[in-house]
Amino acid sequence: MKEQVFIKQRDLKTGKNTYYDMSDAKSVACINEFIDWCIALDKEFERVNMPDNVKYSIISHQDVPKECIKCHCESYEDGPLCMPCDLEVTANV
Repeated sequence: MKEQVFIKQRDLKTGKNTYYDMSDAKSVACINEFIDWCIALDKEFERVNMPDNVKYSIISHQDVPKECIKCHCESYEDGPLCMPCDLEVTANV
């Protein structure tokens, strides 16, 4: 069975997520080249004012990271918070 792989493009300014299906990519190198191409386009067409405003990650349907509701990082934890935020909240209680 073929694995479904996606590139997640997250605009940290607006919170918008865009997913690109990469299931037909022949290798991880192809996926990384696509990410590099997206970054180059963002810079060329000034869609991104600062490079830190957009984050790219590779995800699959089986192991999809969740977004922490506090810091908005990608996390594989079971709850709504990533481990650092969970520890911070627990320590401050």
